[in-house]
Order: sequence, then C-alpha cells, then structure tokens
Amino acid sequence: MNLSIKASPKWNIVAVLLFISFLLFTPLTTYNSFGVWLAMLESLVCAFFVFIGIMELETIKDVLYINEEHKEKLEESKVVYVPLTCFVVGGMLLFLILDNRLDNEINKNGVFTKAVVIDGQRSVSKSIRRQTETNKLTISFSSKDGKDHVYSTKISREIFQSVSKGLEIEVKYLPDHPELFKIIVGNENVRKFKNISNRDLTFIDLEKLLELNQQEVASYLDSISEGWTITDDDNGHIYSNDLKKEIIAISKNGEIIFRGSGANQPDQFIPKDKVLKQTNSIEKNTNGYALLKRTTFELEKLKIVHIFAIKNTDVRISMVISRK
Repeated sequence: MNLSIKASPKWNIVAVLLFISFLLFTPLTTYNSFGVWLAMLESLVCAFFVFIGIMELETIKDVLYINEEHKEKLEESKVVYVPLTCFVVGGMLLFLILDNRLDNEINKNGVFTKAVVIDGQRSVSKSIRRQTETNKLTISFSSKDGKDHVYSTKISREIFQSVSKGLEIEVKYLPDHPELFKIIVGNENVRKFKNISNRDLTFIDLEKLLELNQQEVASYLDSISEGWTITDDDNGHIYSNDLKKEIIAISKNGEIIFRGSGANQPDQFIPKDKVLKQTNSIEKNTNGYALLKRTTFELEKLKIVHIFAIKNTDVRISMVISRK
C-alpha cells in the first residue's frame, strides 16, 4: 500500500508562525546562555508540528493514540524524513540568524572597554571518527556603572592562540546586559566590530610611517589592526601589538626598527623591483652572539638592514629602515 504525504495546513501554519516567533522574539540573553542547544530545541518544536500535520492528527494529544493506520502511513510513506529535515535545517537557520541578531545588537548598541585575560582552557574530546576541540577564555572588565564582571566564553582557536594570561584586550558589550559581549580579537570580530581589516603590516606601511608624526603613526596603525600600545623612551616611541606579534620602534631621527612576520622573510617582504643592491655579511662570536648575519638592501631613497642574530637559544630577527 502506498500512501501519499498529505499535511494538515493548520499545523504547518503553526510551525511557520512558531519559527518566525523564535527568530524575532527569542531573548538574546537566553540564546547567549544556551547557544546552539536552544536553537535545536526551538527547531524541534517546529518539526513536531510539521510531523503532526503530516500525520493529519486533529489535536496534539492524538500523538499518544497513534493507531495502526497511522503506523502504516509512517512505514509506507517515509513521512518521518520531512520533519527530520525541518528539524536539522531549521536548527541551523535559527542558530545562524540568532547569532547574527546578537552580533548586530552588540554592534549597534554596545560600548568598548578594556578587559584582562584571567585564564584560558583548551579541551579535546576524541571519538572514533573525529576529534573535537573546545577553547574557553575567562576575562574580567568593568562596565560603565563601575561594576566588575568576570565571564567565561567559548572562542575560536584563532583567538585562543592570539591571547595570553594577563593580556589586556578590548571587548564590546551591551551596557544593560554586560554578559552579552564580543571579544575584539581575531580577524572576523575585528573586521565586524571595528570595521578594519586587521591585516599584517606591509613594506608599504613602513614607508608610509616614515612620513608621519607620532599622532599620525598611532592613528594609522589603529586603522590597520587591533591591539596597538605606545611606550615612550629617551630614543623615541615604541609601538607594540601583542595580538599580531609586531613591534615598531621609531627613533627621534626617524629610523624605524621593525619586528614581525614580514621581517622574517625580507626577500619576500621588500618589493624586488625597488632593490638596487643587496649585500650580505656574517659575523660569528661577536658581542655574545654565536651568529650575526646582516643583509643590506639599498633602495633609491632608503637603506634597509636585516639582522638575524642568535644568542644562546634566543633568535632575534629585526629590520632597520632609514632614509639615505
């Protein structure tokens, strides 16, 4: 016997209305607490009404009294696949849209403040087929009303690997609900909540910095990536970014010392078409260094000295840029 799938319109309408209500009116504080589990529970409720609609039941209580005709319909028509699909797809949609609602609310009405990383936890659970990694971060910050808050939140591996205990980071939170916040670390969050690319520095950036004053340098660096701090000393200013692992020291005479991922590969970092001349020199056992290698790049208006030094087990790589 082959029975076609015929759904009861009223229960399908209930399922759709419930789904829309969950999308629009689920409290963000509740979603923040339960996350994907709340989305799956709400989707399960919607899928349940799809199921009783397909089964052509008159009331919800009729689920308890499914007779042989209904069982035959289940077996022959495979109607269970329809609500199951609704459950899976609906749960994914609810999770994505509720997460986007939370981000938009924080982006629109949130305020920035400094937070301190108290601790981090990484756990790995293994099964026969796959390995699941969970990263959590515990942070503390003070809200506008002067209250101190300590929260733990799940984070991506990218963020977990970027921070360390005691590091000061920036967060954006809702003043009425400080538990609703986003950590402004990692490319995705920085781009979304600060509208900057959060990229690594390029050689063109360093050329630009030579032409800027101190205030302009700070603004320029903040427009590129998140996490810059400034330290003054007798010789000039030091700009550090612990999140990007980049340091720029600008002396009073305009010379730049740069440490970062770009300095590790000078041949790729410095545009080849700008290099007029390149020379190398290697010194051993000099001033406590087991190896000191200098590579000098002559450009039309700049001189760049790349330094690779090994002292005990410490490897120091830096790039010194100066005008001719």
